This record gives sequence, structure tokens and C-alpha cells, in this order.
Amino acid sequence: MNADLSLYLVTDPTLCGDRGVVDTVRRAVDGGVRIVQLRDKTASDAETAEQLLALSQAIDGRALLVVNDRLDAAIAARARGARVEVHAGRRSPVTE
Repeated sequence: MNADLSLYLVTDPTLCGDRGVVDTVRRAVDGGVRIVQLRDKTASDAETAEQLLALSQAIDGRALLVVNDRLDAAIAARARGARVEVHAGRRSPVTE
């Protein structure tokens, strides 16, 4: 997939407010966002995997879903059918 970087959403659970991350992402993708990066540094791997699964379902292949440095969560979400890519940063356990 060639990524269109013109509209790239980085999620923030606090800024999404009462609407929540999933509905915010769904609306953003409906509006043209083509890359969604899940960012929630306080979530556990299990919570992140659940979020990735829910976001993957909401996006439904219309955008690329990315998560930073959460390989275990991404693997768990993929095992349940989520479409998600992992960005491994410099301090990621993947690269250390």
C-alpha cells in the first residue's frame, strides 16, 4: 500500500473526550484521513490490542493503522484479525 501522508491522525484519548478514540477515528477516516496512529502510552498491551482490534474494524481497510513500539499488542490484535502495522522507534524493545 502506498501511504498518503497528507492526512495523518495521531490519536489522543484525552483529546477525543466523550466521543472516544474509535468514533473519532471512524469520523476522521470518513473525512479523508488515510493513516491512523494509535497513541496511548498509559494503556496496557491487552488494552492496546483491544483498541487496535476496534480501530481496525472501524477503519475497515480504508486507512493504514499504525501503532508505535507495541509489538506484543499488535501481534495479539493481528491474531484476532486486526490489520495493523508496527512502527519500531529507537527505544523500542524490538530494536534493543
